[in-house]
Amino acid sequence: MDSTHTLEIPLVQEENICLPSVVSAVSKYWGIDLPLKEATEIAKKYPHMKGSILIEGVELAERHGLSAIISKSSLKELKKMIDIGVPPNVTPPTNKDVV
Repeated sequence: MDSTHTLEIPLVQEENICLPSVVSAVSKYWGIDLPLKEATEIAKKYPHMKGSILIEGVELAERHGLSAIISKSSLKELKKMIDIGVPPNVTPPTNKDVV
């Protein structure tokens, strides 16, 4: 199987305190519109926040049929996930993690 290991993830331009951009992009990738009204109500619990509220955004996504997995894996495993159509959010290791 010839694979290029790429996925087309939708561009997200709207800003939402309760939905980190990665959650918004992944929900759009799967064709799930997360309700802005619900996110706005959740954000009211955090009036002084100046960034996204990750756990609230993940919980909102889960209530609408999405799920998240946190995994430490190899590049080979990452390519497999991409090949089967699972959009990853990748954070590379920091210098202290590089051997």
